[in-house]
Amino acid sequence: DSKFPLESWLGLREATDDTTRSQKLRQFSADVQKHIKDVAERYIIPGETAEGALIFVPSEAIYAELHTSLVSLVSDATRRGVYIVSPTTLWAVLGTMRALMRDVRLRTEAGRIRREVDRMLADVGRLEERTDGLRKHFIQAQKDIDQIEISAAAIKRGGQRIADLELDDLPTPILPT
Repeated sequence: DSKFPLESWLGLREATDDTTRSQKLRQFSADVQKHIKDVAERYIIPGETAEGALIFVPSEAIYAELHTSLVSLVSDATRRGVYIVSPTTLWAVLGTMRALMRDVRLRTEAGRIRREVDRMLADVGRLEERTDGLRKHFIQAQKDIDQIEISAAAIKRGGQRIADLELDDLPTPILPT
């Protein structure tokens, strides 16, 4: 990372006595703290950017020094949403982030699928209601046909009775003249 305060780290590594080392560690801490603050303010903008940012440190030795000598600084970075990564941890963090993003996407898709299933179930419910209504119409139509057939049979029987009458055997009515 070209913005990472590498100079103060190199100064810390080159310190030969405890006093110089203590002074260089304070300088390194201040420089890293400023870098964390700058990253948090510039690259984490609510509603516009991601909720977190990564600071890539160029070596495992720097990463180890931060996590052993400047634990509170690393904790502060994390509270701000700034995560310090090294060459080794970068791929693990990116893989985890990719998995989380895929999980979010799957949950979003699952939500869409659930809404579509709910819509389909509502459509099936309406289809069942309409089928029941049509079935009732068919049942009523069948009852009406049965009643019509009963009436037709009665009319047919009555017509047959009339046809069966022997009109020749009946006396001829006398009509007034």
